[in-house]
Amino acid sequence: MRERRKATQKPWQEIKAGGRAAEISARAAEQSARAALGSAEAASAAEQPRWAVKGMHFAVTNLDVATGTRGCAIAVTLKNHGRTAAEVIRTVLTYKLAPSLDREPRYPLLAIENADEFGDVVDPGGTRLLTQKPLRLTDAEVEALVAGTTHLWAYGTLSYRGLRDQHWTKDFIGVLDAPSMVWSIDGLGQNIGGSFNQPPAGARVQS
Repeated sequence: MRERRKATQKPWQEIKAGGRAAEISARAAEQSARAALGSAEAASAAEQPRWAVKGMHFAVTNLDVATGTRGCAIAVTLKNHGRTAAEVIRTVLTYKLAPSLDREPRYPLLAIENADEFGDVVDPGGTRLLTQKPLRLTDAEVEALVAGTTHLWAYGTLSYRGLRDQHWTKDFIGVLDAPSMVWSIDGLGQNIGGSFNQPPAGARVQS
């Protein structure tokens, strides 16, 4: 009887051992496939366009003494740091004067610009300039900006097609460094400029 049990157990143990070996082999093959897929995705991503904000600038273009308002303009320069060209589909640039922003950005229809014509392509190393329709700020609004009781936010998106005709979107946002600006027009009539900075992490408005 004992010999029969031993004879029965031995094949069963061999089957279990074979099953474990097959399972280990299958897991190794799955991990290898995942690694290969990750390498392929990384290689593909490396060939895609990669947009980054090169600069966000603010300018005081004119001063209306009678009404106490300043005409201002916002310009954002985005640069394609990727290895391939990007076909721009749509751009959005808008602003908001407020202490903080909503979690979900809101874009006025007038701020959306669609590429109605073909051939709006930015090569590697090329840039795209976005400009906002002129805005006017009162003396009271400027004082609040300088005091830090409110902020001027500029934000938007750039939608484009990549190497394999995939659709991508680059979001961006900046907050005006108002205390560092000179808000009056100088004697030569030249524009006074300032810049937008990346919002602090505590603002929770990173794009």
